[in-house]
Amino acid sequence: MVIGETANHGVMATARAGHCSLVEPAHGDGFALSYGRLLGSAAALAELGRFPEAEEAAARGAELATRAGRPQQAAELEARRELYASRRPYRSTP
Repeated sequence: MVIGETANHGVMATARAGHCSLVEPAHGDGFALSYGRLLGSAAALAELGRFPEAEEAAARGAELATRAGRPQQAAELEARRELYASRRPYRSTP
């Protein structure tokens, strides 16, 4: 049973009866799950003021995206890495 779905950056998050999974519709290679985890981890670390760790997580994500041939995601994570390097958390605008 699907409880809720949301699409963000081409990644679909689906909550199903107590657990959440990330799926990139056109790809079943696990990239979306790793990308989503690193993106979320980096943002959470920055919110806690743990900027060096947030910067490292974003850099790992950018490297993963580059190796996977995903330049748009790599650029997004590199921009976030630069934000964390300047000791600022990521904040989305509504």
